[in-house]
Amino acid sequence: MGAGCAGGAACSSLLGGQAARSVEALVRRVRLLEDHPQLGRVVPEYGEWQLRELVDRWNRVLYRLRADAVEIVTIAPAWMPLDERVPDDE
Repeated sequence: MGAGCAGGAACSSLLGGQAARSVEALVRRVRLLEDHPQLGRVVPEYGEWQLRELVDRWNRVLYRLRADAVEIVTIAPAWMPLDERVPDDE
């Protein structure tokens, strides 16, 4: 449970608020890619310049640079190793 959270409905509301703020922060970071598509780093496990990631304390947002778009490939917990394969170009 969160700090100062003894349980019950108040605790649930507090944790829900934290989750909502985390999602909002993640969405704000992803939206930066519209104007700054190379903001993230190349994913070290793959070394392909078009496959990049934004990393924060909790998440890794993997995305692929396309000629006309930025494609979100996956969002994974930062602590979790990546699968050995990433979806191929279609």
